[in-house]
Amino acid sequence: MHEPPHGTLLAAESGVIAGNRQWMDAIKAHLPRLVVFGHDHNTPKRNKIWQHRLASGTVCVNVGQDSQLRYALIEMIFADDRPSLPKRIEVRVASETLILS
Repeated sequence: MHEPPHGTLLAAESGVIAGNRQWMDAIKAHLPRLVVFGHDHNTPKRNKIWQHRLASGTVCVNVGQDSQLRYALIEMIFADDRPSLPKRIEVRVASETLILS
C-alpha cells in the first residue's frame, strides 16, 4: 500500500496524510498477516514506532520514514515448493527483526 491504513499509530488522525479508511476496511475484510506502506514520513517517527499490530493480528509496517527506516528486508519462508501461505515472515528494519509465525 502507499498510504497507511486509518486508525493506527502509524497514520496521522486527520489532514492530507491521514490514514486511508478504505485500506483499513480491506484489512478488516481480508485479514492479511502483514501490510507494508510508507507515505507518512513523520507520524511514525514522532510516535517512535515503525510497526503496529491490530487486534485482528495483522501487523502494519511503515518503512517510509524520514530516518534510518528507509527500507526493509522481508523474507517469507514456505513449508515447501507448492503454492501456499508462508509459514513464517521475517521483517528486518535497521537493527530490528519482526517475526510473524
